[in-house]
This record gives sequence, structure tokens and C-alpha cells, in this order.
Amino acid sequence: MDIYKPSENDLQPLLDQATANQPLEQWIEKFLANLKTILLKSPLHYRAYGPYWWPLKKLFIDRDDLAFGDFIDLEWFLVMDYGKPEFNILAAFAYEDLRTAKNFIDDPFHVMETVDGDDAVEFASNDPEMEMMAML
Repeated sequence: MDIYKPSENDLQPLLDQATANQPLEQWIEKFLANLKTILLKSPLHYRAYGPYWWPLKKLFIDRDDLAFGDFIDLEWFLVMDYGKPEFNILAAFAYEDLRTAKNFIDDPFHVMETVDGDDAVEFASNDPEMEMMAML
């Protein structure tokens, strides 16, 4: 699956801004702490991250934080993963920001562009652990 996603060069200015006054690891930890607070209050907000949710969730798991469970959709994780936590966060944040601006925060349906731009791939946010949290 060749999903279009911003390049690291596209995301670099955001990273420079985010880490201008703090070390990278501190920024990552703050971001994840804030995200955790939001998601514990509103679990369905994970849907706003679309397929970028899986790399975000993996960051929690890698830090032994299982607040959101340990299930990962491996296929989508591999497609969306940058291999660097900072770029996973920035791409997810940029995508979520766009969804929020269009008022699609909790909408589980996403249409992802492909690299060649000729096709689109439909994605439905469906993390059973987050859906269960929302029902409790």
C-alpha cells in the first residue's frame, strides 16, 4: 500500500518549532502525556488520527504504557510508521489538526491518498480496545 504521507523534510519545520525550547525527548514525553490525558477523557478522539493512530499507540506500548491496550494493526502500522517517534507524532498531529479543522474529530472513516495520486484507499478507524474504553 503506497499511502501518501508528508516527508520528513515537510515535517522538519514543525519539529524545529516544537523543540526550539526543549530537548526532543522532553517534547515527546510531554506530547504523549497530553495525548494520554485527552484520550482518557475522550477515547473516541483516537479516530481523528486515522491510520496514524497505530504509530502513536505503539509509542505508548514501547514505553510500557498499556493504558490503551496492546493491540496494533500491524499492516497499517508498517505503512504509516516513519521509524522515528518524532515524525510519527508530527504526522499524526498534522493529520489530526486537519481533521479537527474540518470537524471530523470522531468520524471513523478516512480516505487516504496514494503516492501516485490516482487512487484513494479507504480506512476505518477501528481499535477495539479504544472502542471498548469509550463504552465504559
